[in-house]
Amino acid sequence: MSIDRRRFIQTLGQGAVVAGGLGLFGPGELFAAGKTRVVVVQGKDPYKMLLAAMKVFRGMGGIVKGKKVILKPNMSFKNPPAWGNNTAPEVAEAVARLCSESGAASITAVDHTMGAGGRSIKACGVGPALEKAKVTVVSAHKKTDYVKKRIPRGKQLKTTEVPRVAAEGQVLINVPVAKQHNATKVSFGLKNLMGLVWDRRYFHEMINLHQGIADLATLLTPQLTVIDATRVLVNNGPQGPGKVQTLNTLIVSTDPVAADAVAIGLTQWNNQSLSLRDVPHIKNAGLLGLGESDLSKVKIIKKRV
Repeated sequence: MSIDRRRFIQTLGQGAVVAGGLGLFGPGELFAAGKTRVVVVQGKDPYKMLLAAMKVFRGMGGIVKGKKVILKPNMSFKNPPAWGNNTAPEVAEAVARLCSESGAASITAVDHTMGAGGRSIKACGVGPALEKAKVTVVSAHKKTDYVKKRIPRGKQLKTTEVPRVAAEGQVLINVPVAKQHNATKVSFGLKNLMGLVWDRRYFHEMINLHQGIADLATLLTPQLTVIDATRVLVNNGPQGPGKVQTLNTLIVSTDPVAADAVAIGLTQWNNQSLSLRDVPHIKNAGLLGLGESDLSKVKIIKKRV
């Protein structure tokens, strides 16, 4: 979907929330107040779950057909899927499969992993699963893999370095795992975008972490967020090991802020029931016009397959 500058400004003036904005990727749906949709789907087969969820958004083809697609799963840690600290291989593969079947021109998965040299990509199972689905998998662990980008809408984060391969994409699909996080309480879609920057330390030491995450999302705004809550690490995150709950759930939305806001209520995190006030980066992203954080204005559609 494309919008010209005049329509973009008119839409903002009417109080709508715009997903996409002026970042690297084109704008997604326009969200008038009260029209944001988030699908919460439960089941045992991630492909069937995703297929059911995407019917709400008229299928994957409208997002990916003919486009260079960038997938951002979490492939950070050299741990098996049972630990729940990386995206489940079967969820990542389901997203890739549906993108391919829906006419994506190309599909590339990229992550700046915590493991040296990207070894975790194979060890966690996500890399092999995506390669099986004919996806190009990139470990962005060298400084030469990155290009510097300005962030005009950032409140504190004004520039950052992102993988060149991601900057060359046309559509960003975020495929995070839902888990507890010792620095941000939880890690869902918006936090997962930090796997697409070179200098994560800058976020933790030089600026407010929560504002930095929101600012980054103005540059790297996903057209689709698929939060993997099939296995959920509820304490000792982000790496674990810790307590893992099997929820067999996906949260799917074209609004990255609303998807994260819904995910807060999935379960208790570190034995605490959290609200939006406990996770400021989600609210901050909403204030930057990236989506809807007020769940009273979000249509939550529940499905079981």
